[in-house]
Amino acid sequence: MILPTLADVVELAKNGTLLEAVFSDRWQCRYEHFDSIAQLFADAHNEGHFDLLDTLSASGLSVFSGYQGYQGRRIYGLAIERLNTSVTALLPALRILAAQADGEIHEVTESFRAWCCASPNRPRELLDLVDSGELDVCDFISLHIAIRSGLKADYPYFSERAYALIETGTPVEKAQVIQALSSPPFNDDAQWRRVLDVLKESVVTESDDGLRSALARTLLSFTESIPHHFAAALDELICQVSVPTTPKVAHHLAYALAFSFKDITPSLRSSLLRLLGVIQPEVQTQKLIDLGLANLVKAGGADQARSFITNLLLQPDSNLCFDHFDSTIRSLTDGPVHDFETWIVSWLRTAPNSLCRALNESFFRSQEEYTFQLDFTQFNFTISEYAVIARRAAAVFFMNPAIAASFLVNLARCPPRASDEHALEHIDPSSSAPPEQPNVTPSQTREPEDWDTVLSDLLFDPLLINYTSAQKHLQPIADDSNDKAAPMVKRALNSLKQYCDGIEKVGFIVELLPSERERQLEGQRRSDVMNDAMRASRKASPFAGIFAESILLYGSGVVTWVEDSLSSNDSCDQGENRPRRLEQPLASISHSVEWPREEILEPVSLQLKLMSLQTVGGRE
Repeated sequence: MILPTLADVVELAKNGTLLEAVFSDRWQCRYEHFDSIAQLFADAHNEGHFDLLDTLSASGLSVFSGYQGYQGRRIYGLAIERLNTSVTALLPALRILAAQADGEIHEVTESFRAWCCASPNRPRELLDLVDSGELDVCDFISLHIAIRSGLKADYPYFSERAYALIETGTPVEKAQVIQALSSPPFNDDAQWRRVLDVLKESVVTESDDGLRSALARTLLSFTESIPHHFAAALDELICQVSVPTTPKVAHHLAYALAFSFKDITPSLRSSLLRLLGVIQPEVQTQKLIDLGLANLVKAGGADQARSFITNLLLQPDSNLCFDHFDSTIRSLTDGPVHDFETWIVSWLRTAPNSLCRALNESFFRSQEEYTFQLDFTQFNFTISEYAVIARRAAAVFFMNPAIAASFLVNLARCPPRASDEHALEHIDPSSSAPPEQPNVTPSQTREPEDWDTVLSDLLFDPLLINYTSAQKHLQPIADDSNDKAAPMVKRALNSLKQYCDGIEKVGFIVELLPSERERQLEGQRRSDVMNDAMRASRKASPFAGIFAESILLYGSGVVTWVEDSLSSNDSCDQGENRPRRLEQPLASISHSVEWPREEILEPVSLQLKLMSLQTVGGRE
């Protein structure tokens, strides 16, 4: 690639082919070269070699689309920012570029803004054109650009014009001016006090949703630079303008949590979460909330994030699920172990079954093993609470036996206190509601010295009795005499051995073998489940839309032929093509899954057993 010289550009402009050269990528330039070419065009225009704006024409641009159209518009837009010309001469060229931008005119608007900021005289020139009515305020958000650029060039004049328009302008003018005050150039307390007073009056008087969302956006932008002694007044204004929390306002609140988290005070942060927690957010707003909660978790606010998500998911008619908060989940799994495991224990102790099921599906979707390390003694749980948590964990993590076993083993290392008559201490500091008392039968209430028996029974049934492979995770613990959980694990393994010995002693009973029809039905059911899972994985796979799928009925490789043109040294004619064999061996990818034994022998009984464990304590 060779960049054009000034002489090349001037010659093309005189011949009327400069537009075609730019949009057809005659110089094969890359993105990093756009700025150099644009500067060359601007220099040629400013030095009087030709008028760059005259080279633009709607008919000339209409034949270029896609990347070529974008590239040409981008180069012209960068050049326009640097032209020494009047606003009246510039506007026709901007309209031509905007008309060919397929509705995406933000780059044209940005070029207009950069041009206006390049000289202190241009904002007033633009504002005068708007005042005269020759330029509509909606064209390239011209009023917004004039006020925002003018505040930096001539603050006294443009600030008074802005405040006057906020008080007496049309709704469109008010919205543009209010948005122009974001990222303000206020330098002293008097200026901050004046703008807060003006916006406070607007917050009180305006009811239009568009205006209130503009006010919320601008006030939230002040958090980055406002002096500390005005922070309380600003927080109050933000909360006031955010009620009612309409979808537009909610979007700005969530955006601030996502991208201005460090600038928001803890009290305002709590207020924003409170406002967002009582609505059903739209999809884009929910994604921003997720980013904000991820920031909150990283800042040590996992308890607050958990309380917010719990309340949001439990709202009536909520269409959200825990999986939607993938950034928050990632921050938890990658963050401190204490926050991650405390979240799990809190939901196991107090949350409904729907949220508990989400723990396994969201936290351990791609994991088969995890070692819990949480010290349960810090929560001062009673024996009955331990029993509830243990039983629910066995049911929730049942499909991941190594994880369920790790949780129960960790519980065994942290024995409960001797009496359950003391006041309960809630695991979630953000909630003041008393925890639910579990409904346990007398047979479930054990003395402290029998606590190991409760855990060993759960470890044996339903875990070890369904997943005998879990022994490999538990045997090292049983062999470690220094491990507090060793006696409990030994008891569970002994129960498994007795169970297996009893089965071997009885032998195979033909009468208990399922009928052929039942086996066919079960096989068909499993096949349907696997096919549904495979189809769902195809839809979610990023590779499905990139690569074509081929089904091979046999073989261990793929063979194809490619056409190679022969060189002039070959004896055959140069135009002749000879196919060349290309062989690609295939690799095997496999994954084994251990199916619960009772799912095959007594699936209904197993489901009833797990349901009974999950609903202990009366939770739905």
